[in-house]
Amino acid sequence: MDRRTFLTGQQQAQSTIRSNAVAWMASPALQRAIQPKALQQPGTTETYSGEWSTKQAAHLMRRAGFGATRAEIDFVVAEGMNATVQRLLNPENGKRLAPPLKGENDPQGSNWDPEGADADSGGPYTWTDDLIEPYTIERQQRYNRWNREHKAWWLRNMNIASVQQNREALPSPLREKMTLFWHGLFVTEYETVRVPQALWIQTSAYREKAFGSFKDLALYSVTDPAMVLYLNTNENIKNRPNENFARELLELFTMGEGNYTEHDIVELSRVFTGWQFRTRTTGDAVTVTVEFVPVLHDYGNKEFMGQTISSTILDPDAGTLEAQQVIDIIFDREFTESDTPVAPAPEYVGKKVAAVYLADRLYREFVYALPDPATIAYLADVIVQADYDVTTALQTLFTMDHFYSEEIMGAHIKSPVEYAVNLMHAIGMDMPLSGSGRQTNPMQYMVAVSDYLGQELLDPPNVAGWPGYRQWINTQTYPYRTLISAQTVRRRQIGGGRFSDDVEFDIVAWAQSYSSLDDVEAFIYDVVETMLAMPLHISQIELLYNELLLGAPSYEWENILESPQLQVRLENMLARLTEFPEYQLM
Repeated sequence: MDRRTFLTGQQQAQSTIRSNAVAWMASPALQRAIQPKALQQPGTTETYSGEWSTKQAAHLMRRAGFGATRAEIDFVVAEGMNATVQRLLNPENGKRLAPPLKGENDPQGSNWDPEGADADSGGPYTWTDDLIEPYTIERQQRYNRWNREHKAWWLRNMNIASVQQNREALPSPLREKMTLFWHGLFVTEYETVRVPQALWIQTSAYREKAFGSFKDLALYSVTDPAMVLYLNTNENIKNRPNENFARELLELFTMGEGNYTEHDIVELSRVFTGWQFRTRTTGDAVTVTVEFVPVLHDYGNKEFMGQTISSTILDPDAGTLEAQQVIDIIFDREFTESDTPVAPAPEYVGKKVAAVYLADRLYREFVYALPDPATIAYLADVIVQADYDVTTALQTLFTMDHFYSEEIMGAHIKSPVEYAVNLMHAIGMDMPLSGSGRQTNPMQYMVAVSDYLGQELLDPPNVAGWPGYRQWINTQTYPYRTLISAQTVRRRQIGGGRFSDDVEFDIVAWAQSYSSLDDVEAFIYDVVETMLAMPLHISQIELLYNELLLGAPSYEWENILESPQLQVRLENMLARLTEFPEYQLM
């Protein structure tokens, strides 16, 4: 589904959008996330040793994944905090979705096999290692389709990620969350790159390196094919340097604005001269890669951050060696009180700049939009001691008393991707990558949902990535969120079209996954505790209660459970729940 089709649905649905978005936006729960304030009781950097119940388990799974079903949360409660964090950080190397295949979103691709057909079987095969053809309009139209297929594939991979014991072989939700995190830090845009094969290589690398070394990822960005295309490294040659990659490596990828000089950027651009985007064909295999071309490299001495970088004339390894020297210098740089244009917080003086930068980015992503300097400084020390190992940083963060502070829970606005995946995953809805009838690819609809709400996978707005946080929600996107979720739980699209039968979701089975279903009041509180990051006001509970009972006394619930009306009442209750401001938070 493309953006135009989705927007047509929006126009058809305009009359159903509620007019009280301003009131929703003004709710104290949402304002706490939109206008974050310094924490009053932030917790400590000690390991969390408090109660481990549904509340804490659900909080971990919202932040370290995309939410969880009731069964998954029960499993996490029984497993315990430390074991769950270890599981999330050490996913099994089992089956993942097959790469997206040719024909997936092609009207003539009705024989597409979601389990992974290939050329030898006579069916469609993957485009991810296809030769990059000379530009034509037809090629770009095909590439645009492949890019949409990549987005749908990735969104579904996020959705099927699980921690349940019988699903260990599926992707870790945290692996997919970290892949998204790196995509938002080491940014490229499809609209500039225009080569879906290169973006597939990039996201695959982010997935593989998700829990590895921050230093290694920074070094990888030098030779990442999508990055080379995006930041014009092909144009960066001796005597004609291009500063784009050098500037972004320092400002947006590793250090933050103000922690370097313009001279550093000029010298760094000379270091990266000579790297060129290439494709090579060997037999039937096509490799998209980046190669160092010695004759295009500036072999003169470079003075970068007070250190000299030099190499031997026409040394074929000079590009790699100089890049490694640069990364070592960047990651060894410390904050001082006087030598940076932007004065650091007192807690950061003497800390490694790149460690503070990573700690700040991880904190904003997984904890709170307004960093707590003391916690950032502590996490930066942990990162340096672990030589920038991301696994160690995340393990520390997810087991920290600070992470489970009452002020932290429910203080994050779900990004559009988190909103879309959480909506599907928490209720056990599976939208496959193939379908029938009007919805050839149901996941394309959820991709369009995320795009419309402001987070287009593989295509952030600029090199700084998505601004996020309070920008995720406003008086336009909020009512559409509520409409989208209300329609989705009823297996419908915006505009009224139904999902195909390939979409798996049984709302009665969803309700039956709650052991409290026999008691209507207990069931409501159980659903709220599972799906929301914070409690509701009694008036909101009463609204949910009324959707299920419609004014009947509670003892009638036993009869309603056996009646054909149960499905509609559950749909109405769940749709109502997703209207609340609290549902937008995690």
